[in-house]
Amino acid sequence: MRRPLSLSLLLFVLVSPNGAAAAGDAPTIGAVHGNLLDSLARLRAATGGLPPATRTAVARLEVSAGAVVAEIETRLAGQFERRPDRLDATERQLVADAVVLAERIEAATASLASLSGADARQLVGDADILAYDAVHALPCHAQRPRLVYVTPEELAVNGKPAEVRIRGNYLAFGAEPEIRVEGQPALLLARGANELHLRLPQALFRNLEAPRPVTVRFRPTAMARTCYLWGLLPWSSLVAAEQELTATVVLRPGDGESTRERAGL
Repeated sequence: MRRPLSLSLLLFVLVSPNGAAAAGDAPTIGAVHGNLLDSLARLRAATGGLPPATRTAVARLEVSAGAVVAEIETRLAGQFERRPDRLDATERQLVADAVVLAERIEAATASLASLSGADARQLVGDADILAYDAVHALPCHAQRPRLVYVTPEELAVNGKPAEVRIRGNYLAFGAEPEIRVEGQPALLLARGANELHLRLPQALFRNLEAPRPVTVRFRPTAMARTCYLWGLLPWSSLVAAEQELTATVVLRPGDGESTRERAGL
């Protein structure tokens, strides 16, 4: 299954102020590759002294972005002096995604010093999601669902429905999954490829006197993809994921300030 050309690709390759093709002004593949590597280097340099949860999120982003770098080096070897207009649609999309990814990494790097831990982790996580999508949208890559982060990370008792959004990749394949939190069913309010919007069972908040982590779990559907004869015969099918996906949310009494905020995280 090939995804449609993205807006980032159209802007990157096709559009100029007067509506004419601007491919000649686009950076070379080598420049895009180098810029992505530089962005990753700046991200690594900014990780000193970060909370453990943020360091973990950054490490995941480095792995996903490194896979994008590897795909560029493998698929476009020997073409670093060329511009994207000389590539096929799949290759152009990969380069366009790399351009946007470098921008997202720069924004995430800046956030590490200027935003709270949770807000910074969201920017890091969104860059991670983009990088994972960029690689697994390529031909012959299986599209396995995964969870990247939950927002908010903590929920307080306040008399309102307890809702969270779980962000990740490939979350909309197949029938709606049965989602449970500590064994109790959660209500799925909305579902997209990169996000699940859930309402947690209110029973979880009964007699809550101290912060308590709870686990959201479900078994998603994945897209298995295989290519035969050097990619000439692609094949795909929906299959049950091998393992459940889980995410953790901290529930706390409604005391106004979160545990992470008090700890400076």
